This record gives sequence, C-alpha cells and structure tokens, in this order.
Amino acid sequence: MSSTLRLRGARTTFPWQALTIALPLLVAAAWLRLHGLDPALLLRLQAAGTEAAPPLWSALSVLGLGWSGLILVCACDRPGNGRAIVAMLLTLPLAALCLHLGKGWLAEPRPAAVLGEPLRVLGDRLIGHSSMPSGHSLTATAVAWLLAMAVFRARLSRLLLAAGALGVMLSRVMVGAHWPADVLVGGALGLLLASATWTATQG
Repeated sequence: MSSTLRLRGARTTFPWQALTIALPLLVAAAWLRLHGLDPALLLRLQAAGTEAAPPLWSALSVLGLGWSGLILVCACDRPGNGRAIVAMLLTLPLAALCLHLGKGWLAEPRPAAVLGEPLRVLGDRLIGHSSMPSGHSLTATAVAWLLAMAVFRARLSRLLLAAGALGVMLSRVMVGAHWPADVLVGGALGLLLASATWTATQG
C-alpha cells in the first residue's frame, strides 16, 4: 500500500512523517528515564525559565486542555472542510483512553510527590501517581498536526505550530506538573493519534 495519500491536491504522508518525529521523542523519554535524568533536567529548566515568565507558562498550559484544543481546531479549520474538526473529535476519546490506560498502568508519581522545596509549582500542586503521559502535551501536538495538515501548509506556519506545541509541552514542566519524559511521550502519542484520525477521515 502506498504511504502517500491524496487530499484535495495536497500530498500528505502517513504514518511515516509522524513516526519520524514521534520515535525520537519516545527514544529521548526512555533515555531520560533509564539514566534517571528527569529530576535534574526538570529543576534546570525551571531555574532557567519559571521566574522569567510565570503568566506565560500558565497560559500555555491552559492551551493544552482538550477543550482548548478543540476550540482552536474549530476556529482555524477552513469553512466547508471540517475534516480537521472531525479528526479532532475522534482524537479526543482515543486520547482519553490512552491516558487512562497509561496513567493507570504506569502509575508514575508527579514531580510534586517526589521533589521537595526545589520544585516550583504554578497553579494546583498535583501529587498523585498519574504523571505519565502528559495529556496536555498530547493535545498540543495533535492540534498542531491536524492544523498543519488541514490549514497551515506553508513551512513558516508549520514551524510556528511546532513552536506552539513545544511551548505547551515545556509549560507542563515549568508549572511543576510533569517530568520531561512525560511530555515527550505525550507529544509522541498526540502525533500518532492525530495522524491516525486524519487518515481515517480521508474521503
């Protein structure tokens, strides 16, 4: 089966484009965990950026909520198209299932449940065992991918979408809610789920 699909004159590749991004994210997450580098990296990132712009990190974190992602897709999708909206509506329940299974199976403690005084928390202090993967990061990369496929096909626009998704992912570390590995895995899942739903909605 060809790896290239035709969509209204545009060429889009599945799943290879998503895999080339998602796999390095998963490898990086595994490397951080295997070498026990998550706590040190989290604290270094926070020391470099939390005090500089707390409102920015809080705002970016809100953009990673599922309903925020759906609103962004609805606002940006082209009138009369709707494919990105349908794909996002399919992505959300799949994301909820992946998050439920992942958080329940892995039961990874949140940073606030492990780290003491050095950790800086913006917003709620999350202390449960539901850190891996990051749902906000999943939403951010899914939205960026769908909008890149459906609307923003210029290189600069896609770079800006990627930067926005990375900003949301980083914000979850900066607010003290997730380990770096959590956001990398969440980002990879978002890419793969959005690619799957985007392909499923072709027609």
